[in-house]
Amino acid sequence: MYIPSAYSVTDPEVLREFIHKYSFAILVTTDGQSDHPPLATHLPMLLTVESDGTMFLTGHVARANPQWKVASGRPALAVFHGPHAYISPSWYGDKNVVPTWNYLAVHISGRLEIQQEPEQLEELVRNAVTLYESRSAKPWSADSTDAGYLRQLTNAIVGLRMTVDRMEGCWKLNQHHPDERRQGTIEGLLQRGTPDDLEIARLMQNPPQRA
Repeated sequence: MYIPSAYSVTDPEVLREFIHKYSFAILVTTDGQSDHPPLATHLPMLLTVESDGTMFLTGHVARANPQWKVASGRPALAVFHGPHAYISPSWYGDKNVVPTWNYLAVHISGRLEIQQEPEQLEELVRNAVTLYESRSAKPWSADSTDAGYLRQLTNAIVGLRMTVDRMEGCWKLNQHHPDERRQGTIEGLLQRGTPDDLEIARLMQNPPQRA
């Protein structure tokens, strides 16, 4: 990912928190043949940090998805996207300015390992359910289904485990503009008022630690 130095975020804790918050990723792989286009799947991926600091992502795809058949052991890229917003030059109160887009994104590079053992697949499902259902007032549990039904579901998926070899973040929040333009942008975002606008405005007012 091209990241101008003003936008680069390298603090591992900030990047990990971002992935936990925006865990729905785009997983991109190739089959190693130059004339074949990359394959991409949209899926939630969970980040795990082991006691020795090793990190990996886990997720699953449908067994019918052809991507997993050519991805094992190959380089992979997981793209995590946060809030984003169009920035109007009218908010700057200045001449000779152009539109742009503010956004937050994290890219993780690594290699994929395919998991197909029933126990591995059930663990993947349960870990995802535990995380996402923890945000619900009335959490659903995998234990509420029959064991045979759960096994039927896991038979239809393939697990993915991706090493984290490189992690990089880009927080593009008008850092290179003077304070007057930044304040005008914040006010414009607050007035337009979409959820992403409000979040970008908040982040421009209270940017996360970069490194």
